[in-house]
Amino acid sequence: GTLSVLFLFGFVLSLVFLVLPDRSAAVVASMLIFFYGYGAYYLFKIKGLWMPLVVPLVQAVLVCGVVLLLKYVESVKERKILKEAFGKYVPEQVVNDFVNNAGKETAASKLLYGVCMDTDAEKYTELGGRLNPTELRLLMNDYYAILFKPVKQYGGIVSDVKGDAMLAIWAASTALSSQRRQACFAALEIIKAAEYHNQHNHEFQLPTRIGLHAGEMTLGNVGAIHHYEYRAVGDMVNIVSRIQGANKYFRTRLLLSETVVDGLDDFLVRPLGKILLAGKLTPIVLAELMASKKDANDAQLWLCEGFAKGLLAYELQEWSTACNHFSEILQVFPDDGPSHFFLNLCQNYKLTPPQSWNGITHMPGK
Repeated sequence: GTLSVLFLFGFVLSLVFLVLPDRSAAVVASMLIFFYGYGAYYLFKIKGLWMPLVVPLVQAVLVCGVVLLLKYVESVKERKILKEAFGKYVPEQVVNDFVNNAGKETAASKLLYGVCMDTDAEKYTELGGRLNPTELRLLMNDYYAILFKPVKQYGGIVSDVKGDAMLAIWAASTALSSQRRQACFAALEIIKAAEYHNQHNHEFQLPTRIGLHAGEMTLGNVGAIHHYEYRAVGDMVNIVSRIQGANKYFRTRLLLSETVVDGLDDFLVRPLGKILLAGKLTPIVLAELMASKKDANDAQLWLCEGFAKGLLAYELQEWSTACNHFSEILQVFPDDGPSHFFLNLCQNYKLTPPQSWNGITHMPGK
């Protein structure tokens, strides 16, 4: 009889801890232990029956420990499944927040410092008209693999993807030169990988343009009701989109603001002067990121040196001298976009000098 009571008591405790939440189970188990102890005391006092008191307490502790261990193992499995399921669609940080908060929306945004990267595929619209939806989806999957790999390799987060465009971020609570350096290396890797892809896919080419900008951003969940997205918000995102768009006018692939490479000595950049981007009121200093210094060749170094002389003459309103420098570059690099851009401006200013001059170049559009 005593063994049957102990078995029944242990079985009921197991059910309590398995079925109920941990706190509720602890309350119910305490009540069961209390009633068992009171019953044992009653039987001993009235009928002289001895019921074990230590064994039920040991049972309760063992059952509680085993069940909590089982629940922990199960929760670890569930978290792993969630991370594997959602990790392909949203940043890892968002998945961790979701899992740790049991799915509750964590709306608190954070003011961070870092780098935004904006990319665009030049011939996407044309290919969209030539390919059926399935073919286009497969092509874009391959293309995004080219973009995503360097971003992840260099510690960035893919924040947003729309059509042929990607927004990636490198962010932290304080401004770090390492973020800017990593973003630059990632951008160079993307350009290199995209060029390799295009060389081996003549029919389905996607020349890629990239813009980089550094500064403050707000990072967090954006949305309402039942739909939220984890993304960067702020003027920084608008500026980096404009920088990326300026590639169309300079016929370049990789433009960045001066703030991205400020203090970095790892890269060869070609300054393009003060640029007033479309829709903005304050100019920024733009530059073309050409290569890492260890990979730069003599031709690129000569190009940057000659272009700097032409840009200085342009800013001093020495239109003829500037034209000569840019023309000299184009004799060696006939497809150099920035030289064509500034040569055209200088030739126009020679014919019609500007009434007022502050050395700022205006972008004609986005």
